[in-house]
Amino acid sequence: MTNDRQAWLERRRAGIGGSDVAGILGLSRWRTPLDVYLDKTGQAEPTPDNEPMLWGRLLEPLVIAEFSRRHGITVDALTGVLEHSQHSWMLASLDGWAPDLKAVVEAKTARTADGWGEPGSDEIPAYYQTQVAHYMAVTGAQMAFIPVLIGASDFRTYQVQRDQDFIDDLVEAERAFWHDHVLAGIPPDPINAADAARLWLRDNGETLEVPPEIVDDVDELRALRSDAKDLEERIGSIEDRLKITFRDAAEIATGGRTLATFKAQTRKGLDTKALTAAHPEIAEAFRTESTFRVLRLK
Repeated sequence: MTNDRQAWLERRRAGIGGSDVAGILGLSRWRTPLDVYLDKTGQAEPTPDNEPMLWGRLLEPLVIAEFSRRHGITVDALTGVLEHSQHSWMLASLDGWAPDLKAVVEAKTARTADGWGEPGSDEIPAYYQTQVAHYMAVTGAQMAFIPVLIGASDFRTYQVQRDQDFIDDLVEAERAFWHDHVLAGIPPDPINAADAARLWLRDNGETLEVPPEIVDDVDELRALRSDAKDLEERIGSIEDRLKITFRDAAEIATGGRTLATFKAQTRKGLDTKALTAAHPEIAEAFRTESTFRVLRLK
């Protein structure tokens, strides 16, 4: 990671950026409110670059250039981080700015068209709606263009108009998150088990009295687990019959239609018991220990 990019990431942690908003609101597929909180308070592990992130950055200038060519709209490339005139914790890192229209340009790449509506409309995924609304709040822009390359060959452009009521609600939600959680040092409530595990990795040995609705959850889970066990037993019984039916055949069929296959596969693994017996010091050097909590119904 270059020093410039590292400095940019550090600057973004000083406030809320456009890509943080969906996570704060619980609309992101990738981040929860707790993820954003841990990042802003310096408690999160650095996010390693992955292929989608890398290619998104590499293709961004090409997507913007094609948008400019197709629509005849001049787009300036902006560097650095912008700041809201009244809320210094509201930050924006724009992909581009159309000066003649005073509009935000936010380039995207996507594997599929899921969540994207008709080209030219404002039907874009909710997590991008919040991002461009945040950018319009910071810059004062009245519109945002979202050019997107889908599946490496489907180029589309979307346009979102400024919705002041939506922006006002967004700003208030961000303000509450920044002041009530980040600055106050109070993590937001978890929204899934992964969040809960990060907040409470170990138990304290005490008993917690819970309301009736939690008792209902325990009873329902117990019933579902019982049903699942019965289902697993039925699945296992049918699989046994089918495997016996195969004998040494590779597949079974009826009327020329293949029903199932049962082919040999080879997989290599490490015999940890043998390694420990032969080289206990090496095995010990590479042994790892993890802590987790197990949910058991009583």
